[in-house]
Amino acid sequence: MVMANYLAYAKILATQTRGTRRHHVTSSFGQSPARAVFVPQPPQAAAIVGVLARTVDMVTFLLWCLLWVLCWPLALAALVLYPLVWLVLLPFRIVGIAVEGVLELVWAVITLPARLFGFRRPHPGR
Repeated sequence: MVMANYLAYAKILATQTRGTRRHHVTSSFGQSPARAVFVPQPPQAAAIVGVLARTVDMVTFLLWCLLWVLCWPLALAALVLYPLVWLVLLPFRIVGIAVEGVLELVWAVITLPARLFGFRRPHPGR
C-alpha cells in the first residue's frame, strides 16, 4: 500500500514537474513540500516512473480480482469500510497539517535572526 501511494505520488509529480526532480529540504520537523528544490533531470526518468506506476496499478487490480475470487465477502467489506476508515482518520490528518504549520512557523521565528544576518542552510548534495 505504501509503495503504491509513493508511486502514485511520483506519477503525479512526474506529470506536474515536466523534466524536474523534486528534492525535499528536510527540517527537524520532517519534510515540507513547500520548501522543495527543483533539480533538472533527464526526461527518461519521468517515463520510467510512469511505467512503474502503471505496473503497480495493474498488480493492485490483479490482487483485487484474486481477492474477489478467493474471498468475495472480504473484498466487499474492504470496499465498503475503506471510505469509512478514511473519513474517521480525516480529522487526524487535518490536525497533523495544522501542527506541522505551527511548528514551521515556530522554526521560522526562531531562525529569523540567523537568516537576517545572511545564514543559509547548505544544500544537500553539495
